[in-house]
Amino acid sequence: GKENNPPDVVKKGRPVAQRYGLEGGWVSMFDIAKITGNKNSPSLSYSRKEAAKYFSVGPPLMLHIDDLASLSVLWEKYMRPVLDQDKDILADMWAYCMAAADLGLRHTILDHYMISTWGSHGQAFQWVDEWKEMSCNEPPNMPDALPLKSPTFIHLASNFKAPESKEWMFHKGHVPPDILSCDSPMIKESPDDLFNISPHDSSHRNQHAWILCNTVSRLNKVLYM
Repeated sequence: GKENNPPDVVKKGRPVAQRYGLEGGWVSMFDIAKITGNKNSPSLSYSRKEAAKYFSVGPPLMLHIDDLASLSVLWEKYMRPVLDQDKDILADMWAYCMAAADLGLRHTILDHYMISTWGSHGQAFQWVDEWKEMSCNEPPNMPDALPLKSPTFIHLASNFKAPESKEWMFHKGHVPPDILSCDSPMIKESPDDLFNISPHDSSHRNQHAWILCNTVSRLNKVLYM
């Protein structure tokens, strides 16, 4: 077969993005011709396997500015028709996939930019698992943590609980709507050793704790500044 050598940098016509579990179901879930207004839309030419290979992506999304200019127009255009057919919470990403496919913007898909749901494959949790100790209230920034590695993007799509007792928890829905008000208190921080006492086992509490510590401490630093 052909050797797979995708470009390792963003180029015009070749975006780079994080893998998400969208796969290629959109090719059969939607009336794409109706959404695009084109019965000959290039997005109709992709199989589920091909759609998963090139468009199963989410933030961070990195595109050449010229590609973004074209894609953003179609992304917005397809959003409402997608919602008309399915009110799924992923409607924005289905619309993105169709817009990218319409323009032939096949993505180089990588796994190391993001973490979201503990224990998941296709995310950068293998880097998190290499961390054995960390201050929960003062987690190190890169490059101070080297040679350890860190994902660059936390997708707060879950409820994170640690340690084994699940005593400490963070969910984005619990952030007060007036969090930026001067009268709003900062988010309560967990004990500084939360990550260190969270087990590195099949419960993945270390992954919960890593996200919880980095999220709460960094949010509070933003509020304090």
